[in-house]
Amino acid sequence: GRDACHTWLFDCGEGTTRQLMASRVSHADIDKIFVTHLHGDHLWGLPGVVMSCLYETDLERYGPDGAGREVCVYGPEGVYDYLATTLAASRVVPPFGAKIRVVELAASSKKRAPRRRAETRLVEHGGVLREGAGGFVSVLETAGHVVEAGRIEHRPDVDTWGFVVTEKPGLRNVDKAAATRAGLAPGPAYQDLQKGLDVALDDGSIVKAADVTRPPPSPRKVVLLGDTSDPSAIEPLAEGADVVVHEATMADRDELGGTPLLCLPVAAAASPRPVG
Repeated sequence: GRDACHTWLFDCGEGTTRQLMASRVSHADIDKIFVTHLHGDHLWGLPGVVMSCLYETDLERYGPDGAGREVCVYGPEGVYDYLATTLAASRVVPPFGAKIRVVELAASSKKRAPRRRAETRLVEHGGVLREGAGGFVSVLETAGHVVEAGRIEHRPDVDTWGFVVTEKPGLRNVDKAAATRAGLAPGPAYQDLQKGLDVALDDGSIVKAADVTRPPPSPRKVVLLGDTSDPSAIEPLAEGADVVVHEATMADRDELGGTPLLCLPVAAAASPRPVG
């Protein structure tokens, strides 16, 4: 894919390393970790996983010294302090040439204020992202995907974010047989057809992209909510999602409330496909 050989991890509680080792996912492929909120069951595995990712760097990809290898963590304000302090206290440093970077999502004025950052050379602080005009945060854009985030409710004193990952539209698929019949042999001009551009032949005739290509697959969207008692604020971002992943927060003294009922509007907006 357009982001081939990269794996993104969402939340990193205790036991994450064990689960990774039991799976086909390699630490060496993980380069981005997204943290929904700063509760231990979503966070306590982070220092070990980050360092394992760096020490298992694919040297064929990054060279013998691992230069250019970076693991970037995205999460609420406070995640920088947690990771930097833990690594400093445990006396571990990234391998030569590798880098850890943390980008934080701005704390809400209604939540408990984060501690002041204690900058360290072990971990680079990549800045604090804030909501745009639409009330959501543009977190990341790669060659193949866009990541956005929105605030959701979990506990009153904890900033909690949901992440929405959307594929960018792909290139059109060239029907080689149809293109050849139209007088266009395989070659660099196919790149224009893939972009939906018509191609002029030497005799002045035009090969229309619509006649010799097929539309790309529809871009997919995945919504990852983590723990939430009310995710309704992220509903506009979730619209049209293929998959919605959420954990549960039961309402106090009301076993029939909480996440199961409050997630229904988000699921309805998304219209995701059932997963068995």
